[in-house]
Amino acid sequence: MGQLSVPVPNHSELQRDIGRMEGKQDAMGARLDRLEKIIEDGFDRINQRLAGLEASENKRKGAVSFLTVIASVISALAAVLGVDWIKGG
Repeated sequence: MGQLSVPVPNHSELQRDIGRMEGKQDAMGARLDRLEKIIEDGFDRINQRLAGLEASENKRKGAVSFLTVIASVISALAAVLGVDWIKGG
């Protein structure tokens, strides 16, 4: 049986392969930077929309509170007028 021969890389082949790996690593780093920027921009837009929704919700709550006060005043007036009408007056 014969022995298997494994080629041994020389110095220039190792340098070439390391250079390729560094290039791929740099490209991957650039892609990750772009992805991070996309994610940050997306979260900024989400935060802006949330702030708008919170402002709208606060306005709605204020309007509901105002309407509740108005309804209470009308109910009180109706009660007073109803009692007055029942008394015959």
